Amino acid sequence: MIPISIELTLCTPHGPAGSRLERSVPLPINQFSFPDTEQGRIDADRARDLLQAYVNKHVIPKFSKQ
Repeated sequence: MIPISIELTLCTPHGPAGSRLERSVPLPINQFSFPDTEQGRIDADRARDLLQAYVNKHVIPKFSKQ
């Protein structure tokens, strides 16, 4: 039997978040998919907050200069 699970995945408007967002500064997280459990949701919320802060600090300023 192949197990099937429901997972939460961090996404951007352009698709799933992942290491491709990394620029000169390493990403603050290394996990982008979480189990759909109470702890998984807590971990996903924390990771989303860390990733959003990273994007606000390192990605958005680069695009606003163009």
